[in-house]
Amino acid sequence: LQTTGDVMFPTILAVVFCWVVAVLGGYILGVYFSLGIKGIWIAMTIDELIRAVIFLIRFLSNKWQKYDLVNNA
Repeated sequence: LQTTGDVMFPTILAVVFCWVVAVLGGYILGVYFSLGIKGIWIAMTIDELIRAVIFLIRFLSNKWQKYDLVNNA
């Protein structure tokens, strides 16, 4: 998506989800539930999976195609 000019959506989504899901989720799973490093890895995996699904939905919606970086002349 970023290479087509759709930069803001993936960037904002990545920053928000990394902080909310990976960092906060890692703290909750790692410290609160006493899973340690396993909890952090679980939170990071959940972060990647959620973002992958959202990016796939964005890709299939074709909203990224509105950006025209190269004119086919």
